[in-house]
Amino acid sequence: MSVESSEVLLTSFADGYLISRAEIVTAINNSQPFDSFQILDTKFALKVDCFIQRRTPFDEESYDLAKAELRWHARSVSSCKNCAGST
Repeated sequence: MSVESSEVLLTSFADGYLISRAEIVTAINNSQPFDSFQILDTKFALKVDCFIQRRTPFDEESYDLAKAELRWHARSVSSCKNCAGST
């Protein structure tokens, strides 16, 4: 996410939500792990924490490994004869 692309997020959550441009910009520009900002739904009192995904080689490899593990689990469940919901 970039500061420029955060404008789309800000306009999408304009009505009925509390969201801070300054908090988003700070989270994007910091280089600390787990930088985040929050979106608050004022109608339902719901808070969503949004974490900034970095593009380091470690993060890219972690993401690729997670995707591979999800594909493996999906194949395992779809081929399981005794699993709930299988045909």
